[in-house]
Amino acid sequence: MTDCVVADAAFSVKPFVDELMGVGFNLVIRFRNDAVLHYIYQGPRSVGRGRPKTLDGKIDFHNLDLSRMREIQTGRKGEKAYELVARSKALGHNVKLVIHVLADGSHRLYFSTDTTMSGIDVFDIYHTRFQIEFCFRDAHKFTSLRYCQARDERKLDFAFNVSFAAVNVIKTMRKEYKIDLSIEQIKSLMVNAHLLHRLLCVSGIDPNTAINAKLVKELFGIAGEAA
Repeated sequence: MTDCVVADAAFSVKPFVDELMGVGFNLVIRFRNDAVLHYIYQGPRSVGRGRPKTLDGKIDFHNLDLSRMREIQTGRKGEKAYELVARSKALGHNVKLVIHVLADGSHRLYFSTDTTMSGIDVFDIYHTRFQIEFCFRDAHKFTSLRYCQARDERKLDFAFNVSFAAVNVIKTMRKEYKIDLSIEQIKSLMVNAHLLHRLLCVSGIDPNTAINAKLVKELFGIAGEAA
């Protein structure tokens, strides 16, 4: 089980973050664009009385001090991203901050409560949350995620894992074999292939002859178009 939780910007509030960190989890999430963040003071400590200096100015996202941050490569043309450890005024915590500057000059702010996490991991993990949502959607729609009627915890765990595994297998097939079909179409083809294999085994028909091979290909083509 991972200790990393990914959530929408609506959850970047102190009560939620504090409770999550209190039970041992780290959060990867997005700040609002108008969030107040400060540079952390890295200079020499004073020896006099009083509280040591910890902050070194508010971050101006329209005039970034690039000497205080490191650029990361996101692979997105016309966009830039920078990472640094910053202080959040609203949360009262140091965070690993990623400033994502878009091509139109606007910016987005991603962060992790784990300050040791790399900036590119923060960027990638936040954006993979959409893929997680797609997995749940596809498993719910195509691989019977919610149809298991068992009550035993182990049986439910097995059913859920099989459902997600089936989605991942189909996506892997699409990528490796460059199949230009939807998950629904691939599922229909696989079901038809199983039924056809069963029919041929029971009837004793040889599926490798030229005539049968032509009919099988036509059947798969019709099934793919119908799906």
